[in-house]
Amino acid sequence: RELPGEAVAWYRLLVALAPSAIAWTHLGVALHRAGAAQAALPAFDAALALDPGYARAGLERAQALLRLGRFDAGWAAYESRWRLAASDRPRLPAFGTPRWDGGPLDGPLLVWPEQGFGDTILCARFLASLRGRVPRIVLACRPELRRLFQDLEGVDALVPADAPPPHAAHVPMMSLPLLAMRGAAAPPPPARLAVPAAARARLAALVAPHRGRRNVGIVWSGSITFKANARRAATLDRFLAAACIPGVRLFSLQKGPPAAALDAPGLRSLVVDLGDHCAEFADTA
Repeated sequence: RELPGEAVAWYRLLVALAPSAIAWTHLGVALHRAGAAQAALPAFDAALALDPGYARAGLERAQALLRLGRFDAGWAAYESRWRLAASDRPRLPAFGTPRWDGGPLDGPLLVWPEQGFGDTILCARFLASLRGRVPRIVLACRPELRRLFQDLEGVDALVPADAPPPHAAHVPMMSLPLLAMRGAAAPPPPARLAVPAAARARLAALVAPHRGRRNVGIVWSGSITFKANARRAATLDRFLAAACIPGVRLFSLQKGPPAAALDAPGLRSLVVDLGDHCAEFADTA
């Protein structure tokens, strides 16, 4: 388990005895995880003063800025992810076209998903704001999101992520906030997503017997391949007390290996498992 308070004390001692960019960065991370994002910023600044090219310090500084709602500076600092070691940074496809800088464009713009499903859904809200700067927006989309994104505002075409068509420039999805937001403007509201009738029909028979109850969907873990999943995941038992509240029915939307927790004796009488019936995100929605 993490003990950020103790980590802060040890890293303060370390930077006093042997200051380095790595030590200052770890102090900043410990402060951020202890809930002190504002106090973490001077630690990251100290790291970058010692080593201006240390990308990890820049990325962790970006996370603290975003936590504080300082979006302008935060999204700019988030570009330091491209300077991480090859094993840690997102994969940059070899498109053979320039990366879009936000200026006017004569041909189609290819927007491609660099990270996970959640990040792609998060940044879909920025696509509509690109209208006027580019004549056509082509969104490279993984199959699991295709139906959910089929009517996405601002998008002219959805294409497979592994087979993009000819385009004038490209941009990674997580760079859209930097290019779309201006100054201290608040983020736009979430994109309106499509829930096709076929997806509703697919789940209707499983949900229908519980109409009239307070139905609650639960997920207790993200992808286990994400390095920091242990910090965001819970356990199924954390939700079970809610199953005892009169009128409440729990539905599991969990996918992947963590769904095996439902196999414990008696749990399927408390939680309706929909995970196996959700082939993609339109079904989940």
